[in-house]
Amino acid sequence: MAGVLIRMKLRVLRHSTSRGQLFRLLLGALTGLACAAATVAAAGSGRHAAGLVAAAMLGWTLGWPIGPLFVGGADETLRPEYFALLPLPARRLAAGLLAVAAVGVPGAVTAVAVAAVPVLGARLGAGPFLVALPAAVLQFAFAVALGRAVTGGLGAVLRSRRGRDVGALLTILLITFGWTLLFPVLALADELAAGGATAVAATARALPTGWGVVAVEAADRGDWPLAAAALLGLGGLVGVLFLAWSALLARRLTGRAWRGTARAGATARPPRWRGPLGTPSGAVVVKELVTWTRDSGRTLVVLIPVMVVLANVVPRWVFENDVRVNPYAGLMLATVACFTAGNCLAADGGAVWQTLVTPGAARADLRGRQYAWLLVMSPPAVAMTVGFTAGAGDRLADAWPWALAALPAVLGAGSGLVVLQAVHVPYTVGDPRVVGPLVNSAKPTVVTFLVWAAVVPALAVAAAPAVAVAVAGRSLDASVVVWTGVPVGLATGVVLAWWLGRLAHRGLSARGPEVLAVAHR
Repeated sequence: MAGVLIRMKLRVLRHSTSRGQLFRLLLGALTGLACAAATVAAAGSGRHAAGLVAAAMLGWTLGWPIGPLFVGGADETLRPEYFALLPLPARRLAAGLLAVAAVGVPGAVTAVAVAAVPVLGARLGAGPFLVALPAAVLQFAFAVALGRAVTGGLGAVLRSRRGRDVGALLTILLITFGWTLLFPVLALADELAAGGATAVAATARALPTGWGVVAVEAADRGDWPLAAAALLGLGGLVGVLFLAWSALLARRLTGRAWRGTARAGATARPPRWRGPLGTPSGAVVVKELVTWTRDSGRTLVVLIPVMVVLANVVPRWVFENDVRVNPYAGLMLATVACFTAGNCLAADGGAVWQTLVTPGAARADLRGRQYAWLLVMSPPAVAMTVGFTAGAGDRLADAWPWALAALPAVLGAGSGLVVLQAVHVPYTVGDPRVVGPLVNSAKPTVVTFLVWAAVVPALAVAAAPAVAVAVAGRSLDASVVVWTGVPVGLATGVVLAWWLGRLAHRGLSARGPEVLAVAHR
């Protein structure tokens, strides 16, 4: 059965992969193969090669459960739901889908990296090499099974609203602070290569990801019971993970989603809003604010900018006493928030159809989204600008006019760029119950670079008039002129928000079917 499923996957990929996707796959494959080749080369680097290989196996194995967080979920070319009506036992289907998961660029790259274990065994002799062959197979199977079990478990958790909120928080922590782990990892790799960090090497061997290396080293010493125990233990863990994946798969195919019950005393009449909230744009503002508080995807939109700012400002301030970035924390937050919220239309899925077919709704919808973005993002941006600047004391006394002048201009332009991105650069958002585990969409890499290349200069141009006034006031040594930059920035933000929103409205009127096609995919 595994052979049939593998052929199905290859046939689907052959007929559904576009040129852009093929280019990204090729780029990822070349990068991964270069890293895998470095791992294999480390296996023959000297007497400390075993510690390096054990540490590398830990990294390659963790890539299977963690990698899907950054690329939009696990591989779902063949979804289990496709086979729900077939009379197949869950374990047989799980075995077939596990084999399918191993076929592809990640599987090929991991297989090359795992070849470092046999290379290490070949350096030590014939006996260790024979032990390294099954160790490498079990190492590969452990990585694939761990990835499937973890992503399947997280997918089951994320079926509930609370689970999605926890998943969103985990994603934030991994994305914002995960990159900081690169520095200690590189330092530890240097120490391992130099023969130091023996505690780290011992820990890498003690973890299940290092048991293959332990078996090879035990065979080299003639400690065959330990070699057999390491291989049996690794095989047992693969079996446990397979059973867990089978159980999660059976629950996914047979479980029913909880639909909830009607609240006692609930009224069917919607509330009547008065004042600005009673207008069509005000209704969109209310809808957006409710969505921001209930949807885990919108939670990510808020938390990612906040955590990015904290991860870049607080460590500099606390550990290096560097406060040069503090006044611009709000600008940084607004820039990242402009990027993360730029898919607000496609995130609504097929509901975009209602906006397109209702006369006059497109303008009210985009304006309401602008107002809602400002209501959500302006308070933390202002609070961070004021808090971090005031916290530095007299060292940043001269930075107040610059920060307060540029911030309203960037916020106003950002609200317009958000809806402009949503109209011209939408991308598909998948079903979090299926695509999961934590991130249910992924912006294409090329689009990411293009958007960043356009958004950052646009926000810089938006802040330029207010900053120019402040610079002129500083050169003239006139404090009144310096502080005039604040109302100039406010006026610039209002004008740009109106103008960019108008461009987005016209764009949606012209590109409505294209946006709907992407959102409803």
